[in-house]
Amino acid sequence: MFLKNPDAVIGPGDTIVLPEFTEPWIFMHEAELALVIKGPAKKVKAENWRSAVFGYTGMIDVSARGEGRRTWKAGSWLGKSFDTFAPLGPCIATLDEIPNPNDVLVRFWVDGQLRHNYNTDDMEHLVPELVEFASTIMTLQLRRCHRLRHQPRRPGAAAGRRGRRLRDPAHRAHAA
Repeated sequence: MFLKNPDAVIGPGDTIVLPEFTEPWIFMHEAELALVIKGPAKKVKAENWRSAVFGYTGMIDVSARGEGRRTWKAGSWLGKSFDTFAPLGPCIATLDEIPNPNDVLVRFWVDGQLRHNYNTDDMEHLVPELVEFASTIMTLQLRRCHRLRHQPRRPGAAAGRRGRRLRDPAHRAHAA
């Protein structure tokens, strides 16, 4: 589980802004399903997970990577928490619209090319378990989003041609 800075959240069509550092040197994206929390919720048992969740939305989890493509500043949440590194939306589906979040098809295209295509039944943990675990550690707050971790075979590089706008103050050489 990774924490993201609340200022990492941006809306559909907003611009992902890369940091001005020369390290980290690569930025990657992963399509994720995110939970929209009713909150506040604390110590929610797995069988009561729906009491804490309002619905779901799409999220692009942008990560700064360094040597060996490990998340930048290994062992910390910093590489996932730069401002603008969590595009959300464009809509929220309510619980009744998606009765089983562990059976949702997630697809993400960049410039017409399918980059992510998986079902949430492939996630490491079930949604009820994730809600219980997260709410044991922290209070899940109203209108906050918690992403559901999927282990993609190959996260996509965020630099280069993209479906989202990208601003790079460090003017790195981008892959075509």
